[in-house]
Amino acid sequence: MADEIEDGKSWDASLQFLIAHDTELDDGLRHVWTMLDDGDSSPTTKAQSPTRLDGGEVTPRPKKKTRPRTTFEIRQREEINQLRNQVDALKATLHAAEVAGTVPAAMPFWKRTAKLERIEMHKVQHENEQLRDAVDQQGTFIQQMQRVFRKKPRLTLVDDIESEEWQSYRLAAKASLRATAIHAIADRQFRRMQNAFLRAGVLDCKETLYRSQLVTEANGASTFQLVNHITLAAPVHIVGTAIWRWLSVEGASERLNEIERIDEHTVYTRAGDKVQPWQSNLIRKRYLQANRVIFVARSVLEDARIPHVATNALENKSSWLQVARLPEDDKQCRLTLLVEADLGRMDSYTTSGGEDLSDILGQLAIADDAKLPGYLPALPAYLQFDPTRVPQDSLRLFIESGKQMQGALLSTVNCAIDAYARCVAEPRVLKL
Repeated sequence: MADEIEDGKSWDASLQFLIAHDTELDDGLRHVWTMLDDGDSSPTTKAQSPTRLDGGEVTPRPKKKTRPRTTFEIRQREEINQLRNQVDALKATLHAAEVAGTVPAAMPFWKRTAKLERIEMHKVQHENEQLRDAVDQQGTFIQQMQRVFRKKPRLTLVDDIESEEWQSYRLAAKASLRATAIHAIADRQFRRMQNAFLRAGVLDCKETLYRSQLVTEANGASTFQLVNHITLAAPVHIVGTAIWRWLSVEGASERLNEIERIDEHTVYTRAGDKVQPWQSNLIRKRYLQANRVIFVARSVLEDARIPHVATNALENKSSWLQVARLPEDDKQCRLTLLVEADLGRMDSYTTSGGEDLSDILGQLAIADDAKLPGYLPALPAYLQFDPTRVPQDSLRLFIESGKQMQGALLSTVNCAIDAYARCVAEPRVLKL
């Protein structure tokens, strides 16, 4: 029995050696506990040591939960940020609803047109807001660069600035940005077509119309406008295929310097003349729809790959060409062509011979009296006009290139109509 008691005492003594009584360890635990404390006590208050159980285990004191202090200014700032986020979210939701809004096909034509114009107006307003934000970002970026000139700029901001260049009809040298900008410029021209046709008076027009005129804008700039609206004796796909073959430059012009094929529906051409220094950078794109084919074209004002020479005149024009099926006859189509050239501010409105320029330009769209029904008529006054009579370089450039375009379009469309007429007369497959 005495031996058992002696063995128990030795076992208890061994347990005491397993439990460390290190003063430095206790001080370290107190220091860690002080750092983890919320700091409710004053800095001069001495931290209490953790309690020790009989078995030697250390149990930490329960940590007090303190509510973070929020000042009035912080709460006010957070509320303002929340309100701004809510406004931005509501704007984004409203814009998405307006863009995704569908227009019923059974809606009356002019009511449907008004609804589409309203949707386009909201798109333009949203685009203007994005442009203002981009300008603000650029201003902030410039200020930051002025304060810290040697600091590395934010790459995301630089990319945003480059992505907005297409809205000023500028193309970057980088291939990815270049292709994106070309499609963005063409798509914006496509969205503007209905409004352009509405202003030109050819939207849902049932009558044949030829018009050329010089229009003075509210800001004092002048625009030369050419309109052709006629019914042709051939289906949509016949005329549309022939026109795209011509527009995609299957038969290259002598003045064409280079053609850049983006895809099967989009091309970008650059042209010029060494004798008469002028330059034309033009985007052309085709849109295929169920009952119509649409072609848009827009001049590029600055190309990073080809710097513009200051002495050269630069073409600045927009054009829309629509070939639509007639509802009452699918073997005929209606061709609508609208071309607008931005001439800027003109110093003189008279020709070199002293004639009134507005009167001369107004007579260029008179159709040929000997035209055949269902064919695209020639415009003799336009095709025979001498551009050297015009003192303005921009207008002279537009008339010169327009004469070439009008002659090529006339030949392309009428040849397609002739081929279709022969196919109808003779039972054979039409090859375009």
